[in-house]
Amino acid sequence: MAKVAEILKNPRIFAGLLVLIVCGLLFVRYPLKAFSPQSAGAPGDFTVYLRASDRLAQGVSPYVSSDSSPYKYSPALAGMTSCIPHEQAWFLFSALSILGFGAALFFGGAYRSFKSVALLAVGYSLAWKGVLETLDYGQIDFVLFILGVFAARWVIEKPFWAGFVVGCLPAIKLPWLLMIAPFQVESLTDAGENPKRVLLKRRRIFLSGVALALLTWLVVLPLLFWGPMRAWDLTYDWILLLAKGQPSSLFLSDINQSIGLLVWRLTGHELSVSLSAVMGGGVALFLGFWILHMRKLNPVSPRKFPLAWLAPWLLLIQLVSPLSWRWASLFAAAIPLAIVRGEPKTEWFKRWAALWVSVLILWILQLNPVARALGFEAWTDFHGWGLITVYWIALVLISVSE
Repeated sequence: MAKVAEILKNPRIFAGLLVLIVCGLLFVRYPLKAFSPQSAGAPGDFTVYLRASDRLAQGVSPYVSSDSSPYKYSPALAGMTSCIPHEQAWFLFSALSILGFGAALFFGGAYRSFKSVALLAVGYSLAWKGVLETLDYGQIDFVLFILGVFAARWVIEKPFWAGFVVGCLPAIKLPWLLMIAPFQVESLTDAGENPKRVLLKRRRIFLSGVALALLTWLVVLPLLFWGPMRAWDLTYDWILLLAKGQPSSLFLSDINQSIGLLVWRLTGHELSVSLSAVMGGGVALFLGFWILHMRKLNPVSPRKFPLAWLAPWLLLIQLVSPLSWRWASLFAAAIPLAIVRGEPKTEWFKRWAALWVSVLILWILQLNPVARALGFEAWTDFHGWGLITVYWIALVLISVSE
């Protein structure tokens, strides 16, 4: 009985149970549903990977800019996905994504009190719509979240491997090349009493890991999968597709929640898209400096609190990305743990109540019953107003307000 009582006093046990329950619910709704006779098969966006595999098997390039949803990932990733049988691909991908997401939340958080466990539940609530839509559409953002959390956890003690993991991110989605900056500027300064030369050495080790990852993804893996000539052709086609870009209608659609597009919409389309993107980038740059300023006042160790350290950067990358979809709200799962770093402070909530109320209102507006009660057909009607963009900005601000 004494051991049972001791277990019941351990908040980390309850955090683990919460993660397991959520993983179980998601597992029933997605991977297991793939075996149901009523299953419609893999989600639409995930079929892009399967279509690319089919084209590669036929000896043709998967990089076709005229596709409604072009395949724009690296030849190395194409080689990896081609190794997975189509019949099991969605089950394996969704199952590993769900389990990895749960593991990242559990191992990335410091659950020192039951209030911290409650904050994990709040994080799930803030991110829930993003989590569901990432799986509904078959997106790859879970993988980015998982890699980011473990890179943050390793960056102090294992900077080479942290750098290698961070170097993998842009090979999956190119805008994540920006993640190198916060790791270099902020996390590598967590050195305690170490002299400056140790920090410089750690930075060099981290960048060497990044360089090896980029070399692996851009050269080594394509050569192993496709051989020299075909690897060169596929890499050329990939770069050409990225250079051509995608149809402007995709960038300008209401579903794109990039901060540059929000500026363009708020100015009544009077400014050019390019100038709006520059102005939006300026806002994102200000937010980045604000994060650094607040972190200088209240340092966060990525080794002790990887989720807390990483949380604002995850959302900031979504804001600055040229194409940013609403399901990236799954990154909001880390925000509540970021604001308190595992030790909730009641007075903090009192000081920043207005910001929390704003977040709550923006979250409520994402519910279809609320949107219909306000006379709209669905909550997606708020896309053109930048609802998700403002939601992310509010979460970034709240994550570093101390």
